[in-house]
Amino acid sequence: MTSLSKNARVAGLLYILASVVGVVRLLYIPTILIVHGNATATANNIVAHESLFRLGIVSQLLASVLWLFVPLALYRLLKEVDQALAVLMVILGSLMQVPIFFFNTVNDAAALLFARGGDFLTVFDKPQRDAFAMLFLRLHHQGDLANEIFWGLWLIPFGLLVYRSRFESPIEPWLAHCRHAACRRSRTARRTQQLMDRDTAQRHAPQQSRTRGWMPDTYLLHLHAEGEKCFLLTSPFIEPASSQEKQSPKFSLARWPLVSLKSR
Repeated sequence: MTSLSKNARVAGLLYILASVVGVVRLLYIPTILIVHGNATATANNIVAHESLFRLGIVSQLLASVLWLFVPLALYRLLKEVDQALAVLMVILGSLMQVPIFFFNTVNDAAALLFARGGDFLTVFDKPQRDAFAMLFLRLHHQGDLANEIFWGLWLIPFGLLVYRSRFESPIEPWLAHCRHAACRRSRTARRTQQLMDRDTAQRHAPQQSRTRGWMPDTYLLHLHAEGEKCFLLTSPFIEPASSQEKQSPKFSLARWPLVSLKSR
């Protein structure tokens, strides 16, 4: 295995791991625990499923750490293509996104504290604590919305680097073979259709043309002498059908006078 292949495998593995781990807090936890528009129900769900909510916090921390190394691994892989674009990819993909991920974990921890309550939080009533828990969850959501901007921006330099690198995909030889086979089938089909069209045209041609061997798009040039004049005759070739016609072939188009023959 070459160093290039090894770097590509490491980058792909980190990308998949970070995406799978991050989905737990990004998609699964909100659909299970958060009730939109109802702070009390949301706080009760967090208290009732505290271990699941803590798992979401841990998964986001782990995904943040993994994602910190994803653009760096891609930088090692693509820096030889364009180093400036590779640096921009690291900035937009790692340095701008990971701090927001860590900040969102702080919001989740604050929401958990307000949902559970505590000795120093007894100054707040239960509805107030629930409202504060929902507030921090909303801050987490707004952080995700801000991060989505960088989720899209970092793909621009990444896509340009991949396009310029011309790395061959594992399925590229198979796709090339399929394209080559399709081209061969297309040429064979066109040739077959041309032969079928020519055969159909010959079958529907006039009887005289069939019996006399009409050859389309075939023209002959002949010199024909009549008395003292010489003519250039041009005509489609018609095969003589009888012995008399063989002695006097037929030409149906132009008679071009060339020169007069004078007997000496």
